[in-house]
Amino acid sequence: MTLFQNLIVNGRFQLGELSPWTGENACVIDAPCPIVAGQYSAALKSGIQDASIEQLVNVIQGESYQLILSLASNQKGTSPSVLIDLEYLNSNFTVVENGIELVVEEGQLPNGKDGNFSTIIEDTTTVPQDVTFARLKIRKIGSKNTTGVIVDNVILNRVETALDFNIPCSYVGNTGEESVSVIPNAEETIELISGNPVAMQLIGNFVYVANGSAISVIDITTNTLTDIAFLELFIQYVYNRNILTNSDQSKLYVCAGESNDPEGIVAVIDTSSNTLEALVTVGIEPVGLALTSDDETLYVVNKSENTVSVIDTNDNTVTASFTATAIGGVNATFLQVTPDDSKLIIGYDNGSCFEVYNIPDNTFNQSVEFPEFGLIMRSIGTSLDGTSIYIGAGSSSIISDPSSFFFLL
Repeated sequence: MTLFQNLIVNGRFQLGELSPWTGENACVIDAPCPIVAGQYSAALKSGIQDASIEQLVNVIQGESYQLILSLASNQKGTSPSVLIDLEYLNSNFTVVENGIELVVEEGQLPNGKDGNFSTIIEDTTTVPQDVTFARLKIRKIGSKNTTGVIVDNVILNRVETALDFNIPCSYVGNTGEESVSVIPNAEETIELISGNPVAMQLIGNFVYVANGSAISVIDITTNTLTDIAFLELFIQYVYNRNILTNSDQSKLYVCAGESNDPEGIVAVIDTSSNTLEALVTVGIEPVGLALTSDDETLYVVNKSENTVSVIDTNDNTVTASFTATAIGGVNATFLQVTPDDSKLIIGYDNGSCFEVYNIPDNTFNQSVEFPEFGLIMRSIGTSLDGTSIYIGAGSSSIISDPSSFFFLL
């Protein structure tokens, strides 16, 4: 069995914006010509100025990857030269070596107006020692009287061939629809009781889908559906930040509630019986969850209040609640516990910094400003090896997104 894991986020640009890509003289366009994959593509502008997009991803020493992407000119005429580079960087963001260096010569791209595109497939070199990140950069060389470039369907595959289990299919939540699609049987859909099935978790033989005011449970052995309804509170569209399982996958936590509700809740699901174990009342509009490594403390960030609720998972009770300082903004949205359980990181929707709190006393430690004016928080996560937490930041402008930074703690 072979498993392909794409390390690129928003490689088909179906978010309708570049993020988490950063760009120079680049944007995302609707219904490009040609349409390579989906509704949107990235466009590198024509003319004498260079244009580029780039994305930073986490990689693992000793591995190699497969890069796939599609390119076309956006109109009739001479296409410009395009450089495709994958750089390996250490934890200080210093380039160690290049994993891919490709050049598409001037005039080599097909005319997109004819509905054509070129697909490039290239294997990287092996990730060397002391490398933490890879930076993929697609750059159009500015040249007079040359066309713009359409970029789409960018994939950086991590390939695992020695799997001792089978994955019969994949499940894809359809945003804005009350259904989940089953892949590779693309025609098969599973209808849900409400919409926006975005937050999902696979545990054993069950896929748990947070949608509306329920958790829908799909038995992947039969593709049959049951629902665990808990309260008439809406589960927010926040990707997988608001659904979390503990380390042995015996419990599933889902937070729900909107800004106009008097309070929010965290539902605790017993995955051995697929039953509701508890409902824990928290602050208004909970949008993010984080567990300590021993699974005994659950942190919940409440966006509308800029508060954090602390839950003892042994008896599902709130033991503390504190207000985030909101130095860098309002609408606390991002939450992560450091791997050593010593710090809690809080970030804000469109905030210009993130804040660090001490665990377990929940006291303020410091606020870390982003190094460039105009950067806002985009994402938070833990490295693949579990040793670091990093923060992604980018410009608020979709057209020009100059930089992206990751802060290792």
